[in-house]
Amino acid sequence: MPQHETDNPHDTHAIAIKRVEEKRRRKEVIVGRVPSTLSRIFHLFMNHGGRISVTATGKRRNKGLEIPATYSFQHKKPSKIFKLREPLMDNEDKSDKAA
Repeated sequence: MPQHETDNPHDTHAIAIKRVEEKRRRKEVIVGRVPSTLSRIFHLFMNHGGRISVTATGKRRNKGLEIPATYSFQHKKPSKIFKLREPLMDNEDKSDKAA
């Protein structure tokens, strides 16, 4: 479950990905963070009532710093999700060119 990391000194828009550990009495544990290139968009979406779900789709890479994932967006107003499409597509194009 993504959550704002308001106390992150390096990125005011940081989004932490957390999971609940049953063994530790339902304690939330950070398993990763949304890439900084996406965190501003996700932060804005969540601030406007959107919910984001994350599913890991592969194994850790880059010394465990990266985990391939799929993001699902939910909002009461579907138009809010469509507004995300353009900035996310632009961001995807930039990362393809950097690779």
